[in-house]
Amino acid sequence: MTIKGTIVGGICGLAVASPFRGAAESLLVRLGNKYPTSPTVHSFSRHFGSRIMDREGEGFERIVTFSSGGKMRCGPDGQIGWYALMHYFVGTITGQTEDERPMVYFLDRVLREGDVFFDVGTNLGFYSSYVAPLCGKSGSVHAFEANPS
Repeated sequence: MTIKGTIVGGICGLAVASPFRGAAESLLVRLGNKYPTSPTVHSFSRHFGSRIMDREGEGFERIVTFSSGGKMRCGPDGQIGWYALMHYFVGTITGQTEDERPMVYFLDRVLREGDVFFDVGTNLGFYSSYVAPLCGKSGSVHAFEANPS
């Protein structure tokens, strides 16, 4: 691990073990939603998230609430839980080399109540979860994923 990783990991370890864990988590979620492409925010999110998952074990669960009103569960589901946890901290699919926010902005503009959305290659269900409220009760979302895991 790099020196930066060791320092970030140490800070996150202290925050998770402190009585201020909830406040630290809330702050990190706010920062992640404000600066979703920041490498520093991603580093803190990864370290803090892994420490929370380790500490809470099988009882770990968080709910991501997206700007569309859609919700997605983040649980202790191995690698899937890990990626969903990053959605929890940053509020979208984003990384140091990718940024799906332009697609989210596009979907916000074009989808309306009653629309039908096909999510082909669903993976974690980010888009399905995000667009369901945009399509509304009279619309529908059809999600397909070929990978059984």
